[in-house]
Amino acid sequence: MGRCFSDAVEQALRYIYYDMRTGQGQEGMKLLQKASAEGDGDASCILARCYCGRQYVWRGHEFPEDDNMAKKLMHLSIEQGSALGVMVALRSGLLTPAVQRKMPFANIKEAFDQVLRKAEDGDAFCQYTIGNSYFWEDFYRIQDKGKSSFATNEEYRAYQIENISKCEDWFWK
Repeated sequence: MGRCFSDAVEQALRYIYYDMRTGQGQEGMKLLQKASAEGDGDASCILARCYCGRQYVWRGHEFPEDDNMAKKLMHLSIEQGSALGVMVALRSGLLTPAVQRKMPFANIKEAFDQVLRKAEDGDAFCQYTIGNSYFWEDFYRIQDKGKSSFATNEEYRAYQIENISKCEDWFWK
């Protein structure tokens, strides 16, 4: 265990997302609460997702839904140094300039690259996160590029196609 995340986070991911039939979602949440309190930013990120409701976690876990707690934990995860927290906050619209200044990364791309390495190592949550960054076109902000970054519309269109098409491979993994 502990290949991509701490043992507690990897076990919690299994209980909450990968082996839901075991009925151990509440135990997974407890693992995340303890690890978050001990400074594990990845635990804080996943725990934040637990508070986001059935759009992000199976309702059978019966986790409390609390958007304020989710936001607080997501911001905490970034302050605790979680690259995953940066990426999930970006996708969730919670990576404000003020929060971004608190992250221990030089830029969003540095956080993306850390999550990408974990995705390449086989972590399913990271694979899904990377897939989402391409599908929802977060790559513009991650790479700090826009239409004005390209000399022609054709170059810009090729950039879009190249990046958007990457989502499918990550979702299949």
